[in-house]
Amino acid sequence: MNRARSARDPRRPRPGGRARSLLRGRSARALALLAGCGLAVLVGCGQGSEADPDAALIQRGKVVYETSCSACHARAPGEDGPVGPAITGSSMELLRAKVLRNEYPAGYTPKRDTQAMVPLVHVEADLPAVHAYLESVAK
Repeated sequence: MNRARSARDPRRPRPGGRARSLLRGRSARALALLAGCGLAVLVGCGQGSEADPDAALIQRGKVVYETSCSACHARAPGEDGPVGPAITGSSMELLRAKVLRNEYPAGYTPKRDTQAMVPLVHVEADLPAVHAYLESVAK
């Protein structure tokens, strides 16, 4: 008789025994479940973008607005902010002129006569997204 084996607690499974195979089975099931959930999320996200192709653009515009604009304009772009006016419905021409060069388009009458805004050239690539967001909240 093997003394090492007899000294063991009989309730404790042996290494490499049934407990190890159960653990492998659970790990495989858990991995399959996670993969299935990940696939479901990807499929669900894909379906949402087909229903509204501008949703991602609008969401990006909201993020850019909240991080780059809402400190001076209000968090809600339809309201006046502490420094800047409400800007929902602003044309792309106005956004480009004001955001990139701190100018107004020819013939435009500003809501506030200030030169407080500094050019935000880092936002240039995202101006179409900001415009889409401002249009979406103007509706």
